[in-house]
Amino acid sequence: MKISTKLLVCGMCKAPEKWNTTILPTPYRLYYIKGGSAFFRLGNEEFKLEKNHFYLFPSSLPFIIRQDPSDRLDHLYYNFIMSPTLVSSEPICANINDHCLFPQFLKIMEESVTTYKTTLSREDKDIACGILEAFLTLLTSIKPIAKVQNSDVSKSIAYMEANYMKEITIGEIAEKLFLSEDYFIRKFKKAMGMTPYSYLLRLRLSVANELKKGGMSLSKVAEATGFKYASSLSHALNKNSGWK
Repeated sequence: MKISTKLLVCGMCKAPEKWNTTILPTPYRLYYIKGGSAFFRLGNEEFKLEKNHFYLFPSSLPFIIRQDPSDRLDHLYYNFIMSPTLVSSEPICANINDHCLFPQFLKIMEESVTTYKTTLSREDKDIACGILEAFLTLLTSIKPIAKVQNSDVSKSIAYMEANYMKEITIGEIAEKLFLSEDYFIRKFKKAMGMTPYSYLLRLRLSVANELKKGGMSLSKVAEATGFKYASSLSHALNKNSGWK
């Protein structure tokens, strides 16, 4: 499977002391855990982010993380948009020793991220993105994916991820699935715990926040995330500031 990505941010750091998140959805997130004590919630259970492990969190998965502030998470991270869409009911996890190439990948990922964070050049960002894509291609080829069972919901999420930058409507998505809008909304909410409109809005705002962090102007961010006006994006960001 050929994977392409749009890299939003990347880096290596210890998480801020008060780092806890309950965001859904987010861009895709790939972490390599170097140390620290943090946990992610999956359903009603919590799982520790284990040292020397890679974790790929799909954008369709609730990203609910808490950490021990006295033992902050030390990690390599990438936030990105990915194609084709990965709709999974759990993160993909791999130990550094699960493949002979993983240690080499980790080394060049660390080097490319450090270089890009230093230069912020387009060329170095493209290099970091290419390395990420090669690693994701390998990771998804050797690790099983726990797919979301509802195919209509999976297809709708894939469509939103591919088209969030356009002025799409929930009625348009329902029509592509040959469903009535009301039935589609009920079906999506049962599977995902929120309406498809809320999911699409949060996806757009999550990407918008990442682009803003990268220094993009508000008008350009609005254009890149499906908002007609910068003022509309600003209003949505302020209204939903509790979880952004």
